[in-house]
Amino acid sequence: MTTFLVSVDYSNSYSPGRGFRRRSITTVNVSSETTIGQIKEAVLKFLNIPYEDLYFIEYKGRRLEDKETVSSSRLSKGCILVLGCKDFNELYTRMGRDGRL
Repeated sequence: MTTFLVSVDYSNSYSPGRGFRRRSITTVNVSSETTIGQIKEAVLKFLNIPYEDLYFIEYKGRRLEDKETVSSSRLSKGCILVLGCKDFNELYTRMGRDGRL
């Protein structure tokens, strides 16, 4: 099974701003059978964020489902995915409660 790297931009993982700012990117090694949920899990582990239910992955403006595979999403080597947060208010509430702020 062939593996390759996909990049994930996590610069909007803590704030909704889409202004001009430097990208923060990490890479994840994937195969055609890797799920989007596994990619999201790897990036959140890298960032030490335990709230998987608050995050999603986008590709070219389309929100990908966690159960989709790399092959069904038509991802290829060199593509850049975006990690986004569904609810920043809930994120900050949980982080405050857990002592992460």
